[in-house]
Amino acid sequence: MTLFAIGTLFAFVMMVFATKKINGPEYSEWREELAQWKVEHPVWNTLTHIPVFGMWFGVICTLFGPKRPMMKPNSEVETKFTDSGYSPASKILDDAIENDNLEASTCPICNAEVAAEMTQCPVCSFTF
Repeated sequence: MTLFAIGTLFAFVMMVFATKKINGPEYSEWREELAQWKVEHPVWNTLTHIPVFGMWFGVICTLFGPKRPMMKPNSEVETKFTDSGYSPASKILDDAIENDNLEASTCPICNAEVAAEMTQCPVCSFTF
């Protein structure tokens, strides 16, 4: 019984999450396309919403009827990615560039000369 209650609660939470995501501004173009489809095809829309027969008409609509608009985010929404992810090496270089401390150094392990921009020894692969 407890497992059933937990499963029902999980399904409810997922339905609320999906509803909030679809109703957000990210999917406004899709909602407009769906509203236009409903206006253009009122019979198909009505048949797919009849409780008992809706599932069968939905299958028939999928196979033979007019295609419903596919759910997709708006085209003008851009995914925000940055080119530089965090890494200790980029942090060290950023600090060095800000402080103008770009000087060649020697590796503490093998005493090889290491260029100022490098964060790893080219001989022994020691990371600074």
